[in-house]
Amino acid sequence: MSQAHRYVPMHLYDRPARPGAPPVPPTTLWTDDMEGILNWTGSGTGADWVVALDNAASHSPTHDLILRTRTTGPAPGDYVLATRSVAWSSQHVFHLETVLETPNPVLLTYLHVGLQANAGAEKWQGRLRYDHVAAKWHYETSAGGWTEIAAWAGLIAAATWYHLQLDVDMDTHKYVSAVFGASAIDLSAQGLLDVGAEVSSYVMATLRAEHGAGFVQGINHDDVTLIARTSP
Repeated sequence: MSQAHRYVPMHLYDRPARPGAPPVPPTTLWTDDMEGILNWTGSGTGADWVVALDNAASHSPTHDLILRTRTTGPAPGDYVLATRSVAWSSQHVFHLETVLETPNPVLLTYLHVGLQANAGAEKWQGRLRYDHVAAKWHYETSAGGWTEIAAWAGLIAAATWYHLQLDVDMDTHKYVSAVFGASAIDLSAQGLLDVGAEVSSYVMATLRAEHGAGFVQGINHDDVTLIARTSP
């Protein structure tokens, strides 16, 4: 007994959807556990500031990156800055994370953690700042000022490691989010600071400590990672 086969006209036939392009995975541009060579460039007030690998304190396993302001003639406003750069990436949403601690936060005025990026025309910057005098965290605004992050109010403790993350979108020139400890905040409505025209092309992590009363100030960082991805 023959079976009749149903004919479906081609214009009524739903072709299976073609698979879309697989998502582009994030790219780890670098990660630094401070156990190898020094990968950071230092600068600061005076001549004997320190940006170096150190084993007096570490998150894991044995070394950290120490930033210390000058010891000769310390003065209010002294700062020390550590930077690490990498070539401009094909993915333009950047994620920076670090763990940090300070032996004596009472002596600290500000600590900053930030990202600068430039595709070869204009440099943009986003930063987080801890103000120990006011016991507040801030993010840098597109106008170059500072806006409080109310959810992060409170003093940081001495000799305690804190996890900090910052995400920025260099396509839209806006923040994405930030995390301190277990507290995450949405910053996607906030613009980055336009630092000005520059022909170089790079992504740079910036770590900074500053003191307002003329004491030597130290900040320790460890397990710092920079990741790039295609979307927030």
